[in-house]
Amino acid sequence: MADAAAGKRDYELLAGLPDTFAHDRDGQAVNVFRLYTYKGGQYSHRLLLLSRELRYALNVLAERSPTPSPTCGDVFHRAAEAGLPQ
Repeated sequence: MADAAAGKRDYELLAGLPDTFAHDRDGQAVNVFRLYTYKGGQYSHRLLLLSRELRYALNVLAERSPTPSPTCGDVFHRAAEAGLPQ
């Protein structure tokens, strides 16, 4: 996943972004990303450095995952413990 997210070029990431966002803060972050991409120069260099840091951070988080993903059986067990109907 980290390689898929951080291995894309700036314009590829922008092409996959939605036009509207549920939260204003997300939209503002995307607009800053767009400005940096189109400005070029030192801004593009900063994006390159940021993408390297992002890849590293995602890989570290993936390696530190303390618990495996729940299975269907785990979900049913938790639902039964919570008293939810099955």
